[in-house]
Amino acid sequence: AFSTDSDYAANVELAESLPPATERAAPSMEMTLVDTPDVRTIEELTRHLGVDARDCLKTLLVEGEDEGCIALVLRGDHELNAIKAARLPGVASPLRMASAEAIRDVAGCEAGFIGLVGLDCPIFGDYSTRAMADFVAGANEEDAHLTGVNWLRDLPEPEFVDLRNVVPGDPSPD
Repeated sequence: AFSTDSDYAANVELAESLPPATERAAPSMEMTLVDTPDVRTIEELTRHLGVDARDCLKTLLVEGEDEGCIALVLRGDHELNAIKAARLPGVASPLRMASAEAIRDVAGCEAGFIGLVGLDCPIFGDYSTRAMADFVAGANEEDAHLTGVNWLRDLPEPEFVDLRNVVPGDPSPD
């Protein structure tokens, strides 16, 4: 990754993504449970609901150092950076995704439907999710998602950290 406006360059795995410069908009939608039969991926979700991947959250459960799980939350159009995630406090090293059994124990559903509302485990949200409002997220139940979800109103804010790979158009950290 390199900047076109400065001398900054870094391996994509180590390149720093910054918190958004914009403030979060006020909630404008009610949180609503919607049927999403057989919709497990962000691509399927965006087609089914007619929304942009940028307006969706994906929640990944990874193994914690102890027996529990830790949730990592990304915007739907971003990819997890495993090196950054492995450095988070409490995350097992090496980084390991939670098993289907652990996901069911923590979230009560299978991987394609994990959401944050009512999730009882430590949560880290990527910086890019901090400014999101009225987003789509899993509902922790099979064949269902939530629309119109908002931080603070519907769920507490997680600890926001740098969790993702940089993408073209991201601001340079310098």
